[in-house]
Amino acid sequence: MDTIITSQTYTPNGDDIYVEGDYVYIQGTKYPIGTTDGEDFTTLKREVILTDDGDIYVRAYTVTLTKNSINVNEAKNEYVGKQFEWVEEMFLNFYPDTILRVALPLKIILGRNLWYTNSMYMYGLKEYSYYYSFHNLIFSHGDESLDDLLASGKNKIKNDVHSWFITERIESMYSLDEFNLVSDYSWAGGASSARPSTGQCYGLGFVIRPTTTILTTILKTDLANYLTLIMGNSYEKLTAEPANGNYNANDFTGILHPKKDINGLIRKKYDILMNEFKRLGIDLQAIGELYN
Repeated sequence: MDTIITSQTYTPNGDDIYVEGDYVYIQGTKYPIGTTDGEDFTTLKREVILTDDGDIYVRAYTVTLTKNSINVNEAKNEYVGKQFEWVEEMFLNFYPDTILRVALPLKIILGRNLWYTNSMYMYGLKEYSYYYSFHNLIFSHGDESLDDLLASGKNKIKNDVHSWFITERIESMYSLDEFNLVSDYSWAGGASSARPSTGQCYGLGFVIRPTTTILTTILKTDLANYLTLIMGNSYEKLTAEPANGNYNANDFTGILHPKKDINGLIRKKYDILMNEFKRLGIDLQAIGELYN
């Protein structure tokens, strides 16, 4: 249900109202009969209705912002097949049916122009490519925007959807016990200064420097970083020889090469994750190869 856009229908008042051709003139202002769309979602639209009896109604659409509100339109009919093929290609095809039957939300909605807000102010309104809400998994781009998505954009959407699915929907199916034993977390719980420096991270098996000393957050973020590393990059990129072994949180090029992985701990954690998910029939690196 659309919880952002609401509408109100009213009858215009005044004597200066008349119809001429395909337009209604209301107090000197010319309005086309039918729906006038705004340039984008945030631009309000108006619908002028002329009945067979000559009555005139105006339906005004307004944006009502409340926390956790969404807006989504149905996918265009001519794009439904192409959109679902894309959803299968970048998401569904990587999981066995046994997992999908258990972990998929009740309904998948194919839509377009998907917007969500987490506040009551316009700055909180953002356009999304997918969103999970109340047992519904909603995908956008059921229109011409699917044709315009670059590989980099598809790669980000793919990575985000899989990260959500793995950490939120099937987290009870795999074990991280072995993965969490590789890096040294003895500094957790101490002062912020106890965190590994950027120069120490790779040697300790951290691909991105921890931002906190709270152990539960560290473990959760560490998994998320490794999932991004694997599912967002090709194996060729991960194993390429980097220019140097310097820390770079924004580039995983050569992260599995000895120049960066100086103690082999990154490779060890990589292999543990790969093997654990292969046990479930999921090839994380195959996800990484798509669009890269």
